[in-house]
Amino acid sequence: MKVNRVDGFGKDGVVTTNYAKRSSAGFTLIELVIVIALILIATGVAVLSLRMGLASSRANSGVQATLSQLRLAREEAIGRRMEYRVTFLLPATIQTERILQGQAPVVERSITLPPEIQFLTAPGNPSPGPDGFGTGKAAIDFDQANGGGGTIIFFLPDGTALDAVGDPNDGVVYISHARGLAPSHAISLWGATGRFKVWQLTTTGVPKWN
Repeated sequence: MKVNRVDGFGKDGVVTTNYAKRSSAGFTLIELVIVIALILIATGVAVLSLRMGLASSRANSGVQATLSQLRLAREEAIGRRMEYRVTFLLPATIQTERILQGQAPVVERSITLPPEIQFLTAPGNPSPGPDGFGTGKAAIDFDQANGGGGTIIFFLPDGTALDAVGDPNDGVVYISHARGLAPSHAISLWGATGRFKVWQLTTTGVPKWN
């Protein structure tokens, strides 16, 4: 038998070659690069999924925080027979004050939404906004009876929500992630009844509030 290149003989006299040894030795460079690329892709997908999950959780917390401040101010106005003022301050602050006749307003509390959650309108917001309020352009859009854009709500002891001139304060506030990593939300208010409603923007197909 003729062998072009011989490295030696095995126990049973079987000829072994460098070629045979190479074929059974580990990964090639290309295979290693492919494995690393797959690992990086999987890691990237996992990190993005984690970030989106965290963003969604923060957005939900922001919605609940906003809703709770509105409800609490209304309940306090009814329960304490006092007027309460809620002011929305960009980018992400809600201030609640107690109004006393003949005295300066008393700040009850001031809260800030979770990190990266703001009063913000998302691109492509449908018009009109939730409950038919506004055009979806202003992030804080109360006082619809006077053209919209209002940022202050007065809650009275009878449970109604009025604007600065005493009209029912219908409107909406939008809550979104600053980098668009979570669905946009909105809270609408009917001033005559003090009723709130939470909305979420669906972007599948034609964007709409549900």
